[in-house]
Amino acid sequence: MARVRDTIIVLFITIFSSPVIGEGLSLRSVEGGATRALEIDGQYWYQGVGDHLLVLDKRSGGTISRLQLAEPPASAVCSDLIIHDGRLWGLLDGQEVVEVDITEEASPTMIKRIKADQLGVIPRGFAIIQGDLVVIGEGGVVQILDGNQIVSCKGNVTGVVHSIDRGIVYAADRRLFDASSGEFLGSATLLAPLDKEANVEYGTFVFTRDLGSRTEIGLMTPDGRDVDAIDGTITLDGGNATLNTVRSRVHVCTDEGVYILGVAPKEIRLLKTISMNGANDVGVIASNYLAICGDHGREIFRIAVDRGGEGNTHLRKVPATSSMQRGHAHRFHVDIPTTTGVMRYEYSGRIYPAEELEIPVDPNPQKIVVLGWSATRDAETGNVFILDSKGMVVEGLDIQRANTMVAISGNFWFGTDTHIIVFGPDASGNMLSLGSLQIAGPVVQIIGQLDGSAVFVSATGIVGVIAPTYDVALEQ
Repeated sequence: MARVRDTIIVLFITIFSSPVIGEGLSLRSVEGGATRALEIDGQYWYQGVGDHLLVLDKRSGGTISRLQLAEPPASAVCSDLIIHDGRLWGLLDGQEVVEVDITEEASPTMIKRIKADQLGVIPRGFAIIQGDLVVIGEGGVVQILDGNQIVSCKGNVTGVVHSIDRGIVYAADRRLFDASSGEFLGSATLLAPLDKEANVEYGTFVFTRDLGSRTEIGLMTPDGRDVDAIDGTITLDGGNATLNTVRSRVHVCTDEGVYILGVAPKEIRLLKTISMNGANDVGVIASNYLAICGDHGREIFRIAVDRGGEGNTHLRKVPATSSMQRGHAHRFHVDIPTTTGVMRYEYSGRIYPAEELEIPVDPNPQKIVVLGWSATRDAETGNVFILDSKGMVVEGLDIQRANTMVAISGNFWFGTDTHIIVFGPDASGNMLSLGSLQIAGPVVQIIGQLDGSAVFVSATGIVGVIAPTYDVALEQ
C-alpha cells in the first residue's frame, strides 16, 4: 500500500494564494472534490471536479487549464455540464447555473451566474427542448435564455422531452406527465430524446425507471407509451442512473457500472457492460474510447482491441474523492470513510488513500457545555438550543439544521447542510453570532485545532481548514 500511495498524486483541487473570507471565518485551505459530470467537445474534455472546471486534452487526459466555478470557493459542487450553441454551461447543484465562454477552448472564462431565485426553480440538471437549453429541478422546467417557465410543479423534475404528438412531456418524482393537459402517462425517472439519425421511428425517446438498486431502461413512443413492454425494456444493475444518447447508442451510468445500449425500431439491446462502482458520467472520445468519471475519479476506457492495445482496458486513471462520512480524528490527521475506501487527510493539507480498511468513527455529540453555556442538538431534526448558565433558552439565534457541533476556544461551532457557523459569548455575557462561512455540505464533522482553527469534513467529498477572523476579544 505504501508503494501505491507514493504513485498517487495528491488529490488537490484548490490551493489558495490568499484565504477566502466569510463573516468572521476564513477558508484557509480545501482539498478533494467529487467528479460528477463531463463533456467532450472537439479536442477537449471538460471535467467538473468539486467546484472547479478542468480542461483536459481528450486523448491524453492531461490537464490544460482550470476554472473556479463556485463563488465563494468550496461553496458548491458541479453536478452537470452541457455545451449549447458554443457555450459551456455548468450547474452548481441546487444553487446556480454558470455560463462559460469556450471560444478560447483551452482557456474558458466566466460570463455570468444565474442564481436559483432568478431561475425560479432549484436547479438539478440540464436538457435541450426543441433547440432551447432548459434547467430542470425542484419546481419545474425553465428556459435559460429568456427565463420562461415551461413546466411548473411542486415536485422535482428529473427528465423532460418534447414529444411530437403531445408537446412537453416531463417526469417528476417517478411519474410521467403531459405538461399541457396534466395527464398522467405512467412511470419514468429520466428522459432523453434520440437523434433523427437513430434507428427508430422519428420521435421515439428513451426513459429510465428508478427501481432502487436496479434501473429499468426502455423506449417510448411519441405519445409517451412504452414501445414494447418485453423487447422494448431492459433492467440494469445499480441505481442513481444518469442517461445520455448519441445517434443509435444509449449510455447509462449507475452506481454499479457503465452500460452501452443500441436501439432498433421496437427493441433496445445491451451491447457492453463496464463494471465500475459509482459511475456518474460518460463521454465519447472516439469510436473505441470513452471518457468516464465517477466516485473513483476519471479515466479513459478502451472498449475493444486496437493498435493501442487490449480491449476492456482502463487508462490514464486520475483519482478523486467520493462522498465522505464522519471519520476518526488523530493529533495530526483524520481518517475519513468514503464511498471508495478510507482517505487520510493530514492537517498540513495532504490527502491520500489510507491503508486502513475499517476505522472507528468519532461520536457525534448531542450536547456540549462551554463556560456555563450549553448547546443541545436533536439527533433527528438537527435543531439546536443554547441555554445560558441559568438554564434559560437563548432566543433569537439563527442556527440552521446542524449535522454536527463542537466547542473550540470557548465557542460553539456548528456544521449545517450549507454553512459552518460559530456562536459565542461577548465580554458582557451575551451570546451572539461570531462567524459564518458557506461550505458545500452537509458538513458532517468539525475537528478543533490548538490554534483555534477547525478542520471540516463534508459529505460532498471536500475537507479543509477554517480559521476565525472575528475579534478575539469577544472570547474573553
